[in-house]
Amino acid sequence: MSDIAKDSIGGFELRLLEELELLVAAPSSAVPPARRRWLPRSRLALVLVVVALVVGATATSIGAWRLVAQDARKAAIVSKLQRGRHVGPLVTSSGDWSLYAAGTGRGRTDWELSSQGETAGGAFLGRDPIELTSVSGAFGYEVLAGQVNAPKAASVAVLLRDGSRIPVQLEGKLFLLALTPAQRHPEAVVALDAVGRIVARARP
Repeated sequence: MSDIAKDSIGGFELRLLEELELLVAAPSSAVPPARRRWLPRSRLALVLVVVALVVGATATSIGAWRLVAQDARKAAIVSKLQRGRHVGPLVTSSGDWSLYAAGTGRGRTDWELSSQGETAGGAFLGRDPIELTSVSGAFGYEVLAGQVNAPKAASVAVLLRDGSRIPVQLEGKLFLLALTPAQRHPEAVVALDAVGRIVARARP
């Protein structure tokens, strides 16, 4: 949310307060004198209720914006609360981890990694040949996920330090691999063409 948008919200609240203040201060002359004594109090109570609702809703909106802006990991949590579900459909699973994603145009993909008790979220921008994200634990990477943008890529492999490869299936442009303890320090991720030649490489 921009500063202009936040200022407009504040201006709306101020205008609302001014209009309601006039309503309380100037009861209609058609109201009997006996009722004029308590009418301002009842209107003031109504004003306070309305203002509390407006201010509360505004604070909630700004709070959610700040949460997304300051912590990318919590973006998926906010999105799930707003949508009542994941950021997109389930793409693939590996081990205890699941990858949810939704394309938003121009190569960008919003993603969410979810496991028991942990959720991470962000976006692949579609700019680099291979874009990676990961969740790290005390003993290295627990899971790798990514988007392959190299045009000739047909498959993906994770290269380990001992020279071995772990083949990973592509789901469209996306992939996910939960790593065992012995695999948690990979050397690189490579994209391969249809005949097995490396067409792109990225380091975790």
